Amino acid sequence: MQVRTITLVGIALVAIINIGVIAKRNKKPSEAATTVPTEVETFNPDPPRLTIVSQETDRQKLFDAWYASAERVASESGNGQAHEILAFIKKNGQMSEALPDGNIVSVVQPEKAATIDFDKEPWFGLYMMRKGDERLSMERYAEFYNSGEAGHASYSPERRLLTLKSHVPMSWISQGILMLHEGMHAKEYLTRQYNVSDATVWCDEERKVYNFQNELFRSVFGKTYDERIEALAAEFTQTSADAGKKPGEHLVLMNRWYSEFDEVLPPVESEHERLFRNSHLWIHGAFRMLELAHPRTNEQEKVRLLLWIRQYGAIPTTGSVAKG
Repeated sequence: MQVRTITLVGIALVAIINIGVIAKRNKKPSEAATTVPTEVETFNPDPPRLTIVSQETDRQKLFDAWYASAERVASESGNGQAHEILAFIKKNGQMSEALPDGNIVSVVQPEKAATIDFDKEPWFGLYMMRKGDERLSMERYAEFYNSGEAGHASYSPERRLLTLKSHVPMSWISQGILMLHEGMHAKEYLTRQYNVSDATVWCDEERKVYNFQNELFRSVFGKTYDERIEALAAEFTQTSADAGKKPGEHLVLMNRWYSEFDEVLPPVESEHERLFRNSHLWIHGAFRMLELAHPRTNEQEKVRLLLWIRQYGAIPTTGSVAKG
């Protein structure tokens, strides 16, 4: 029996900006900025190549731990969509290994390879980062590996690769949410093949995934979490009013840590997780503000917000959040 696996030549991490889980430092929008981009440059990498590999990898243990966290989120939220995404990941995800030359090799076990038609089925690589990967001379991963600004997880449609920064300590809720977030992107893209080069389409997909993510947090953490999101939405509404703008007309800065959620959510296990959590709370608070202010058009307003963030490459901050 011949074992087929996939060599993915690099990762398009820079091409796909992970809105809401990126928070670059000291990047402020112009007060006069009112327009958003509608087109982005098309990214056309070389297609993935096929090779033959069949071996175990210790990245599987990292995957198993994160998958268990995602299962816990799905169970405690009672969300059927979350269970569907996990089933998709389990069936179609191929464990991936980093090589010194910067390539990523997806390792397929013989028993799994025999059941997959790689030319037709929605397979994708699963790259679980681990300590030591930074020594592989992979310049393209250097920023993403470091637990600072460059995002917390990624699904690259061009490379069919889902990457999780599993070398960074995180609580079960963050592990589970990140796997489900990127897993939903993988499932939606591989089953529908939407145009990722169209900024509006791309941001509409992000809107759907963040609505899903927000609902998971609400379902798991309940009334107290909801009450604090409502308060955060009111704060953002007032900040917009103070600037003489209506909700959605002013890009509120993420200029503080939302520590009022600390007693509601599990303790963070790293500064990286703290930044991810703060970014999520900002997104949820901003989405709720738009839902309250625009009952009929809030979904369109969410897309506009995400397009606006995309213009700046990140949720804007004053730098105080980054400095702690």
